[in-house]
Amino acid sequence: MNLFCVGLSHHTADVETRERFAGHAETDCIVRGAGCTEALLLTTCNRVEVYAASEKRVSTDEIARCLARNIENDHNEYAPPFYRYEDEK
Repeated sequence: MNLFCVGLSHHTADVETRERFAGHAETDCIVRGAGCTEALLLTTCNRVEVYAASEKRVSTDEIARCLARNIENDHNEYAPPFYRYEDEK
């Protein structure tokens, strides 16, 4: 099982960007559809993070695309620096 966290925070993105990527109720379902067996979306004023588990590795770009689905702009033109933690203790 591959456990990971993909997100952005006040260290990597401004508040407007974080607000745009803040998830909607259906985002965790979209993430699970990207190959994750389990997913949790955490959104606070300082960060937007997806905690997930998958049988195979799911790319950071794929998770970013899931978060960007509700953004009007094209994801490629609007891609803040996401961080990734994987299998860390």
